[in-house]
Amino acid sequence: MIPKCKNYLTLFFSFILVFLYCSKSSAQFGSFPQATYADSLPAIFDEYLEDNQLGMIREGYTLDSEQVKRMAPLFTYRFKKGLFVSQKSVLSAIRLIPDYKDKVKLIDTVLNLIYEQPSLKAFLIKERIFYTINTPERLSADSLQSVVSLYNKYIPLIDSLTLIRNWTKSEAHLTIADLIYKSDGDPDLIEKHYYDSMKYPYFNVSDKNYLSEFFDNYIEAILGIIENRRGDLEKLLNIRYVPAVHSRVAPLLKMYIEELGGTFEDKTFIGPNKNNKN
Repeated sequence: MIPKCKNYLTLFFSFILVFLYCSKSSAQFGSFPQATYADSLPAIFDEYLEDNQLGMIREGYTLDSEQVKRMAPLFTYRFKKGLFVSQKSVLSAIRLIPDYKDKVKLIDTVLNLIYEQPSLKAFLIKERIFYTINTPERLSADSLQSVVSLYNKYIPLIDSLTLIRNWTKSEAHLTIADLIYKSDGDPDLIEKHYYDSMKYPYFNVSDKNYLSEFFDNYIEAILGIIENRRGDLEKLLNIRYVPAVHSRVAPLLKMYIEELGGTFEDKTFIGPNKNNKN
């Protein structure tokens, strides 16, 4: 009988804990459904917002002051717990709020809580700038200065997002080229992807981490082109690359040229890329 009693006691205390948690959440968010969805998976949370509040956009509604009061803590709670909130949900909620001061307040709250979501951060800063500039009140000197300060944060964020996008594209082209090469695919298509992976001017990148990544991709692409042209002396002699990678790619190129009876001269290969088939 003792094990059964232990089980009942465990169930009883578990019930008490769940009840206390739900009571606390209900008090925090003002209604039990919101408390239920506050800790849910991102997709379920988005679906809840879409069905209960964000879906009102399609009907031409806006949030009243009470709904705004319930919405803000919901986002704050999830961000503080490190739970993902989609960009769509946050931006839609902000645009539903009728009063610009309430919009700004929610934006500032979310901006202070965002972690590792640069795209959302950039969009929110842009929204913050918009609502600051388009305030119905006369802009003060402090407000104008705050706009300048926001732009100073916005521009580097956009630069970083552009950098991530271009690096991702470079990686993708490099991977595609390698896969086509390994499957004995079309040599022209292989080279197209290798050259596409080198398009971004890595030497203009100020971020040292990404500079290193772009530089490595460039080297891998040149080595891939050399491998792709192995056995064709004329095409090997037509390869060009920037001086910074010479020591890393020249040995392989020299070996393949000389095995075909050609002559390797350092200066011949340093120059702009020649993306052609000759």
